[in-house]
Amino acid sequence: MHVEGSIDAESRHKQGNPINRRKFLSYAAGTGAGLVALAAGGKHVAHMLAAAPSSEPRLPGLPNDRSRVVIARSSDLFAANGSLQEAEVAATLDAGMKTLFGVEDAMQAWRALFTPKDVVGIKVNCIAGPNLSTRPQVVAAIVSELQKVPISAENIIIWDRTNRELAAVGYKINADGAGAKCYGTDALGYEEKAAVHRSFNGRLSKILTREITALINVPILKDHGGAGVSIAMKNHYGSFHNPGSHHAKGCDPSIADLNSLEDIKAKTKLVVCDATRAGCNGGPGYNPAFAWQYSGLLLSCDPVALDTIGIRIIDERRIEVGLRPLAEIGRYPRWLASAADRGLGNADANRIDAPTVNV
Repeated sequence: MHVEGSIDAESRHKQGNPINRRKFLSYAAGTGAGLVALAAGGKHVAHMLAAAPSSEPRLPGLPNDRSRVVIARSSDLFAANGSLQEAEVAATLDAGMKTLFGVEDAMQAWRALFTPKDVVGIKVNCIAGPNLSTRPQVVAAIVSELQKVPISAENIIIWDRTNRELAAVGYKINADGAGAKCYGTDALGYEEKAAVHRSFNGRLSKILTREITALINVPILKDHGGAGVSIAMKNHYGSFHNPGSHHAKGCDPSIADLNSLEDIKAKTKLVVCDATRAGCNGGPGYNPAFAWQYSGLLLSCDPVALDTIGIRIIDERRIEVGLRPLAEIGRYPRWLASAADRGLGNADANRIDAPTVNV
């Protein structure tokens, strides 16, 4: 594993073992969530639910005003036939978690974020069909790690808007059988009463509000004709009943206000963006002319920072294929600044460390 641009190597060299009671003080337990304390050797995890002063992640070696987004990539993610190789996806996820949290063993990070009592929702994005949706292999790697926490497979719910969309991209619907659950909101329904917060007014998925205690956001790296991009925060437009009513003004500030809701803000522990195959134009649907194999995952506890780095990657690809950056065509997401103003994370690229891990 090779890390480019990481600040962790020197810090680990100076500190020695990165996990002990004295030196590892806290992890970010997700956007708006509390601090997570780790006992000696990482063998026992105690969640402290007191709210943190800000939603920006606090990771080993980082000042409180900085965020980290890890870009984990592998040239071996795809087999010759174009399929994702599950073992390589798992290795890439493992390397990304180690770098994000500055640990020798990724399981120490997973156990800092989740307890065996959690019911964990994995919010995927399937709207674009099998060529540009959250890959089942990426989710399988996450489920495998959660089970080692250990969290019972029956307490893991893979979800999106509908059973039909999930099945269309390769997920096996499982509402009540053994193993990890997988079903759409259409199987359970939306809340009868709308959640209202500033510009947002919509009925949230009952999976989000009633079924889960913790959330992993697993979006796609892609652009969006109206919102600019659809990555971490826009993924929750699949979490309520009337997304079509929240696209005015480039989704600003609707995306920020949606993500400010406690059911999203407090439950989100981690974002793992599926950037195995990405789209730089023509989104949110699949446009083969502008899709490419990026062969990576983006990981962060800060969805605003992750979206900021995701935009940079999309812009780099746009330039490569002869397109202008989003800002030059008036499509740079204004809701990023609104999200930062609401304390959801860090939109200042100068305060985001984004090391690349090559597996």
